[in-house]
Amino acid sequence: MIILGQRFPVSTWREVAQQTLETLAELEEDRFDQIVGKFPHFVGRESNKFRRSRQLRNGTFMETNLSAQAIHQYCRQIAEEAGLSSVDWRVELA
Repeated sequence: MIILGQRFPVSTWREVAQQTLETLAELEEDRFDQIVGKFPHFVGRESNKFRRSRQLRNGTFMETNLSAQAIHQYCRQIAEEAGLSSVDWRVELA
């Protein structure tokens, strides 16, 4: 996957989601807080709000019990919310 020209090796859609969220959290902390508020079924501050979660480096949690299609859709929406275009955030399939 590519975020703002930087390549990140991923092998699962869960890794795509985690890398997307962690990169955005590092780049724009204030905007990340808005994302947490806007996508509460995908990312949040409490692990017990999700069926299965994974903790991010900044202490927030993301839902991992989603289909590849749902993860892709959430990540696209989150990238758009962060002001990233389809050139700035994309996944290239091998």
